[in-house]
Amino acid sequence: ILSNRSEWTFYFSKVFNLILQSTKNIIYSSSVKYNDLIECAYIGGRNYENLILSNVDFIKIIKDEEKDISEEKSWKERMKDWFKSMFKR
Repeated sequence: ILSNRSEWTFYFSKVFNLILQSTKNIIYSSSVKYNDLIECAYIGGRNYENLILSNVDFIKIIKDEEKDISEEKSWKERMKDWFKSMFKR
């Protein structure tokens, strides 16, 4: 059990560095999957997100996975849909 703040900080930095190293391994691997890219962007933050989006192969993987996702509706369209759903009942 970790008893003081410095032990927690040391432990956290070790774990965080291991996670970042594993995300680097995923990004530089030859068989990257969509979920791996999402996880790397989430863990690595803006820098990893930019790294992923600057790679043509990764963009293709993302576009192939997200091709069925429609554009987000505007707030006016969402309000219209909400009102329609309220009066259908």
